[in-house]
Amino acid sequence: MQGRVPAVGRAATLLRLIAETGRPMRIPELAGGTGVPRTTVAGDCAALAAERLLVRGADGSFWLGPRLAELAASARSGRPLGAVVGVLVPNLHNPFFDVEIAALTEIATEQGAELEVGDAAEDPARQRRQLGRLIDAGADVIMINPVAGTGFEAMINKARERDVPVIAIDARTAGVDASVTSDNTQAGAAAGHYLARALGGAGRVGIVDGQPITAMADRVAGFRTALADYPAIMITGRLSGWHDRDSGRACTERLLADGALDGLFVINDLTAYGAADVITERRLPTKIVTVDGSAEAVRQVRGGGPIIATAAQDPARIAREGARLAAALRTGHRLPQSTVLLPTRLITAESWLDYEAWG
Repeated sequence: MQGRVPAVGRAATLLRLIAETGRPMRIPELAGGTGVPRTTVAGDCAALAAERLLVRGADGSFWLGPRLAELAASARSGRPLGAVVGVLVPNLHNPFFDVEIAALTEIATEQGAELEVGDAAEDPARQRRQLGRLIDAGADVIMINPVAGTGFEAMINKARERDVPVIAIDARTAGVDASVTSDNTQAGAAAGHYLARALGGAGRVGIVDGQPITAMADRVAGFRTALADYPAIMITGRLSGWHDRDSGRACTERLLADGALDGLFVINDLTAYGAADVITERRLPTKIVTVDGSAEAVRQVRGGGPIIATAAQDPARIAREGARLAAALRTGHRLPQSTVLLPTRLITAESWLDYEAWG
């Protein structure tokens, strides 16, 4: 435990002890094995878990985290992602996906890899074909931002037979080797509680949903769960759009045809822009909450609406985490967890000042 930075020495000792023991360990056992007070060990373990060097189990035990495998993968190969990296996105008109692609392009450039990008145009069949072509063309890893929660299993099994890791980013889909997404349930719940408070706990609310992927389903589920705490708020309608401005406008106009709305929950910022256009044009007091954290949404939050809150995601971080998991899998490391959830942050008139928006 000697050294110029005692905390680093303690961290190394904890990681080494857990690795040598070969199983998850609790705080009392770690304290006994290192001779460090329990409170200090608890703090060190929490810090290591925050950096994903450890993961905490439901029983309070700690085990080696995915970041260790990622670091090992990087150490073992100057090009851990391989020569060809496949990236499949739902479309190329959403700035969110542009940020993901930019982050992956930077990583690929650093490693001397070639990035192959596919635009599904929101069509699952087209995305399946793109996935198959990437496999046949010899992609080393594939990251897919899926347009559906199922339907890719056969192609993913084909990739697995050829030792090509497939990582889902932004939304989950069945059969992939690992997934990296925002905590979309948390995002929907935060937006729901904020809207409910903004409405004084009562009012008529509509939902503009999206396509049937897990990210959207989780957001709506979180929102509805939050509103269950406010019995005087009534959800009067729910329609699904195509994750774009035009469908946000169309869905909002149809919801308003059934009566005035005090609030709207819209599943992403791009769709929310269309909803905000309608509310602004009609000079309605309807308050909108959404998910993404993009620059335009934050400008509306700062300016007083109609969008009053957006649960911020970090598309660049999602992409980078996906690349790290892909590198770890490609070099044969087992992941301690197959799904990584990244926290979101609710951006409001009270909290936007230190937030750096993307897009």
